[in-house]
Amino acid sequence: MNIEIQDVIADARALGGDEWGQTILAQANEYHQKNAMLRTLERTRKYAEQVKTEADEEEVLRKEYQAREREVALKELEAEGVVKVNGDATAEGEIPNANGVKSKKKKNKK
Repeated sequence: MNIEIQDVIADARALGGDEWGQTILAQANEYHQKNAMLRTLERTRKYAEQVKTEADEEEVLRKEYQAREREVALKELEAEGVVKVNGDATAEGEIPNANGVKSKKKKNKK
C-alpha cells in the first residue's frame, strides 16, 4: 500500500509539481468522504420516503377502519331503538333542542 501511495504522489508531482504531490492525498480523502456522505444522504432520503409512504398507507387504513367501526356502531344503535335526528344519534323519545340538549317528549295524558 505504501508503494501505491508513493507512486500516486510521484505521478502527481510529475503532472503538477511539488504542490500537487503534497495535496493529492488530502484531495483524494476529501473526495472519498464527500462520496460516502452523498451515499448516506441518498439512503436516508429513500428511507424517509419509504417511512412516509408507510405512514400514509397506515393513515388510510386507520380511516377506513374507523369508518367501518362507525357504521357497525350506528347499526347497533339503530337495532337498539336509537334513531338519527339531524345527524345526531338520540335515544328514542328524545328531541334535541337548538343547543343540542336533549329533552324527553311529553306524553299526552287523556
